[in-house]
Amino acid sequence: MVALDVCHTKNKKYPTLLFLATIVDGNNQILVLAYGIALVEDRDTWCWFISNLKQCIHGLASPNVLIVSDRQKGLIDAVAEELPANEHIHCTFHLQMNLRRHFGAQVSKNFQRVIYATTKEKYEEALTILEEQYTNGKEAAEYIRAIDVGKYARYALKLPRYGRVTSNAVECMNGAFLKFQMYAVRRLIFELWTYMMRCFYERRTEAQGSVELLTAYAKERLDDFEAEYGRFVTCHSDVNTALVQCNGGAEQFLVNRQPRLSCSCFEPQEMQWPCIHVLSWCWTDTNS
Repeated sequence: MVALDVCHTKNKKYPTLLFLATIVDGNNQILVLAYGIALVEDRDTWCWFISNLKQCIHGLASPNVLIVSDRQKGLIDAVAEELPANEHIHCTFHLQMNLRRHFGAQVSKNFQRVIYATTKEKYEEALTILEEQYTNGKEAAEYIRAIDVGKYARYALKLPRYGRVTSNAVECMNGAFLKFQMYAVRRLIFELWTYMMRCFYERRTEAQGSVELLTAYAKERLDDFEAEYGRFVTCHSDVNTALVQCNGGAEQFLVNRQPRLSCSCFEPQEMQWPCIHVLSWCWTDTNS
């Protein structure tokens, strides 16, 4: 998944815009794929940025690569033109800010239930609660329903988004680059390049020094799962299906091995790795 966004530089004499494309690596760290500088944000400048990005990143223009961004019209048009095969979804942070501006903070906060719903039924249930709980809930629900559900809702996405619902990876890099943003263009480019080369070197050195098969982030999650293992009880129904219970049966999760690994918690489908419920089944089933 590639996040696209732009931020304003802080140089008042030479005001420019910093374009960024970022991903998150296997260690849950942000990696900048590309950055560019332009005077305005519109369809043409985004086409220029994405066109150059395609030349540098082989395989970017693929239906298997998810693009996430805000709903800036020039950006939406540029992605449609330069990456027509890619799935393009909306940053939910920007959607929430729009809801906050139009309908208030509480409606914006409860929009989280809508975003993370794992089925259409739970999605509709979350919208109904929002409608009934707030005086302007009906108008807010109509506003939400007018947005293509396949652009933001967890259950409706065609590709996994690895737990990322926003383009905030770009926002984080904006913060990291903040101390450079008052420089004029030439100095700014030099400082960005130096910063990124240092990051690449440090991560490469760290990776080469590791003897683990998993990244530090994945190993930490696996250790957390092992610590929680005792809370779960696995009830097998057949060779490819199991019902995993926790909290004395108060919570139940259906795990399927075929045709693809899945769980009713939705984590394997979204993160593309086993959840605690899948691992609980594996740890109690010698045939797994």
